[in-house]
Amino acid sequence: YNEVDGVYKLIQQDHCHVIATRYYFSSLAYNSNNQEEFNFVYELNQRFPNPDIVIYLDISVDIALSRLENAVYKEVYETKEKLQQVKKNYDKIFQSYEGDILTIDGNNSIGKIQQEIISYLEKQFS
Repeated sequence: YNEVDGVYKLIQQDHCHVIATRYYFSSLAYNSNNQEEFNFVYELNQRFPNPDIVIYLDISVDIALSRLENAVYKEVYETKEKLQQVKKNYDKIFQSYEGDILTIDGNNSIGKIQQEIISYLEKQFS
């Protein structure tokens, strides 16, 4: 995000769509362990524009961990305790979010998830 040559400049143009795997929602979810931290991270991200569409893969912590078992690189936040907190934060964020959101059951197969996303985006952008 910057106003000179970053994403912000791109979204000012007509017919430009930016797809990002993470945004300020992930900052809130991953960097907030209590209400004070949540409020702090929320304030830091207030200048960012809301996305046109949010696609939220709502997945159980146990299934997420089972999918991560074969990952080559392990991240520090990929523990059961941390992912439980992250899921709680995402649930809190999207409970009050008023923008356009597609919530997908992330417990489904990867193929089914992919098809749901493609179908949704084709309807939105055709």
